[in-house]
Amino acid sequence: MWCRILILSLNLLILANNIYGIADKTEDKPLNFSADNVQYATDQSVLSCQGNVRLDYGDIKLRAGGMQIDMENNRVKASSNVQVTDGGAEIYCQALDFDLGRSTGVMHQTQFMFTPWLMRNKMLIKAGDKKYTAPTSALTSCDATPPHYHLGTGRMNLFLEDHFTVYNNFLFFGPVPVFYLPWYHRNLKPRRTFVLSYPGYNEVEGFYLRNVIEHRFNDTNTSRVYIDYFTNKGVGLGTEYTYAAADKLKGTVLLRGIRERDTGNDRGSFEFKHWQNLS
Repeated sequence: MWCRILILSLNLLILANNIYGIADKTEDKPLNFSADNVQYATDQSVLSCQGNVRLDYGDIKLRAGGMQIDMENNRVKASSNVQVTDGGAEIYCQALDFDLGRSTGVMHQTQFMFTPWLMRNKMLIKAGDKKYTAPTSALTSCDATPPHYHLGTGRMNLFLEDHFTVYNNFLFFGPVPVFYLPWYHRNLKPRRTFVLSYPGYNEVEGFYLRNVIEHRFNDTNTSRVYIDYFTNKGVGLGTEYTYAAADKLKGTVLLRGIRERDTGNDRGSFEFKHWQNLS
């Protein structure tokens, strides 16, 4: 019995030493993990984690159904419903292989949202701190599956919370390429005034391009101007103002209108919402 206790104690010491070693090798950033089940292979210095696995390391947070942590080489492999949080961005993938010390790695079958675009990649490469690249990408703002349209790209460079650039782009409606764009750049930095465009198609409105000019006076007060074009309906205009004051009140005023090209009818709407805490 005493022999078993001694062997168990030695294994715990080895595990503690390796966990301390990974923190020392990764610039003193704390590494925290949890899982429903954890097994440790002392001969390989590898932790095998299964079920609701969570790993936090600096700005990187990993969530997965299964994960292997190589403490000797500071590597992490994850699979099954993998979610990567890098700063304020969330990336979903089927599997990944990360080098925590170098902040590099590879993700497979990824999905990443930055309004209004949804980006999908067969392979997304983490090339450094908040820097990602991909040989090909697919971008769309359509909610349908499969999307009615998408932008198929060549090489992509993404700097989280800064900008992304894609090259050799083809705009597809369904499976048919209709337009070539050699280069597209998007600023991801927060701005007070910016323009968003949402292309799409439906049977009633035809092909459309919805445009929003938004100005943020502060964190709680925002104005928007809507300028929409529909091949079947024509041009629609609108304006919106949203306001709030901490937990005391919040509301929205929205006015929209269009003279429909196909019917000749004038259509408009007015919406006012207000909530206030009276206590």
